[in-house]
Amino acid sequence: MESLGKAGRVLSDLAKDIQAEKTLREELADNERTLRPEHPHILRSMWKLTRVLRSLRQIDEAEQLQQALLFLNEKVHGKSHPQTLSLRSELAESLGYLGRYAEAEELERKTLALKENVLGKQDLATLATVARLGELRWHQNEFEDALDFYERASTGYQEVLGSDHPITKKWLYYHDSLKTAFDEGGLKRKGAETVDIVSESTVIEPEPSNATGLALRPKEWWRPDRKKWKAGKETLHRWLREDHGKGDGKDK
Repeated sequence: MESLGKAGRVLSDLAKDIQAEKTLREELADNERTLRPEHPHILRSMWKLTRVLRSLRQIDEAEQLQQALLFLNEKVHGKSHPQTLSLRSELAESLGYLGRYAEAEELERKTLALKENVLGKQDLATLATVARLGELRWHQNEFEDALDFYERASTGYQEVLGSDHPITKKWLYYHDSLKTAFDEGGLKRKGAETVDIVSESTVIEPEPSNATGLALRPKEWWRPDRKKWKAGKETLHRWLREDHGKGDGKDK
C-alpha cells in the first residue's frame, strides 16, 4: 500500500508538471506578444519553465532556455548580480546532467570567482559552487582536484552550518571516502606512474545536484553515466545508511 501511495504521488506530481508546462508556455507566448524580451514577467516565466522542464527530464530544452534566460538577465542586471550568478549555476547544473562536464566546469569556475567577490567565500551559494566543482572534477576522473574541492566545501559547511547538519555530513562523507581511497592505495596521486580508477564500493560517486538543496528537499537527478534516474534526499540517505553503513543525518 505504501508503494502504491508513493506511485500515486509521483503520478500526481507528473500531472501537475505537465499542466504547469502547458500553462507556462501559453503565458510566455502571450507575454512575448506584448512585452519586450527582457521584461521581468517574461524572465520569470522563462525561469519557471526551465524548472518544470528539468522536472520533466527535458534537460536539452531546459538548457537551451537557460542559455537565453542567462543572456537576457545579464543584459538587465549585469554579470555580477546575485540573480545572474544563480542562473549561471543552474545552467552549469543542466550541463552536468547532460554529461557536458568540461563546459559545466568552465562556467562554474568563472561563477565561483564572481560569487567569491560578490557574496563572499563562506556564503552558502559559493560553497555550493565549490561542491559542484568537486563533482565535476570527479566525473572527469580528476580525483585529486575533486578531493581538494570536497575538503574546501566540507570545511566551509562545518563553519557555516555546523558539523551535525546533513549537508555538512554529506560532503564530509564524500571527502573522507575519496581520501581513504588515496590513503589505502586504491587511487594514486598524479606523481605516480599510473592512476587507478577504483570501484564504486571504494569511492562514493557524487550526485550531480544542487549541493545546498540536496539534503533538504526530495528531488531527482539525471545520472548521465548510467542512463537512469536516482532519487534525491531519501534515496541518498538510505543508500549511505544501508549500503555503506554510514548515515547522513536524519531527514529534515
